Amino acid sequence: MKKLLIIISLVITACAPTTQFPDVNKDLAEREAEIQRDIALKETHKHFTRLQNIAAPIFIANADICPHNKVRPFYGFHVDNVDVYTDKFRGAAERIHGLRSRPTIYYITADTPAVGTFQEGDVITQVNGKKIPTGKRGNKKLMTYIYDKDRLNETTSFVINRDGTPHTVAVTPVASCGGRAYLSEEPVVNAYADGESIFFTRQMMKMTQKDEELALVIGHEIAHNSRKHIESKKGNAMIGVVFGGAISVATGINVMNLGSNLGAAAFSQDFEAEADYVGLYHAARAGYDIDNAPYFWCRMAAENPAGIDAVGGSHPSDSHRFVALEATVKEINAKKAKGLPLIPEEKTVEALKADKGKLNE
Repeated sequence: MKKLLIIISLVITACAPTTQFPDVNKDLAEREAEIQRDIALKETHKHFTRLQNIAAPIFIANADICPHNKVRPFYGFHVDNVDVYTDKFRGAAERIHGLRSRPTIYYITADTPAVGTFQEGDVITQVNGKKIPTGKRGNKKLMTYIYDKDRLNETTSFVINRDGTPHTVAVTPVASCGGRAYLSEEPVVNAYADGESIFFTRQMMKMTQKDEELALVIGHEIAHNSRKHIESKKGNAMIGVVFGGAISVATGINVMNLGSNLGAAAFSQDFEAEADYVGLYHAARAGYDIDNAPYFWCRMAAENPAGIDAVGGSHPSDSHRFVALEATVKEINAKKAKGLPLIPEEKTVEALKADKGKLNE
């Protein structure tokens, strides 16, 4: 065995590089690693701030057409916590954003209630007299509290630490349709919704070169949440499990997973079509130009046909989607010309009954 290892080592050595390249100073390499981590964090912040700047007007503009249980308070400040970072990135987070072990404000969106009250670098220590804990729990506690739908339009009192001095400030949030947009680290061109929040990868941020394009995707993903597509898919999946279970008992063949998958896939194309339709309204109501929407979504399909979002199921065909989007743009522009409110058209009772019939077939 020892001889075999020696032979393998000699063979591997024979395939080693033969040029005399420079030795690398470890201290210099670590310093360069710090510089690159700083650059990476700044690049993330650039994408994040762009996402928030475009998403905020859409969240706020669509609160009045959002289901009541989807409307959330919106302040406009964004926090982070140094304890959510790995050891190697903690230093960069402290240097660049001044983050601490409690929620620290590192960005404030323009034209939101937070402007003029908070400053970047403020550390939030209390909300309405309740202490915010340190560590990762601090962020979660704060987010749970300030996005509580029962506190909509209520003035909230914050105790902040600013340059070592405590201050008490009060802010009244505005209503928004959701209100939480995040960056995702998935290495693909993708955006998706989870029923409450919306998520965008860096590649999607780069793909949407124009703000109007990003607004279209934001509107689309908000529509998945506001129209309760995720809840519907989960409910349909559960129906599939029940029927699959009944079939499994009758036949002795386990088809519960198949039933779940078939249930979740029900109306997938319809959900996507509705997100396209309502999403255009979302973007238009916030003042974004939607005229090029059909061409943008065609480009998206060509670049990444498998994953415009992660709601699941198949999308309508490109041709069907293009024609439907064109029709929606005309519909919205016609309402604008007549001074009519930009509100999506709802299905008739008969159409809704037909949909239920499809699911039971």
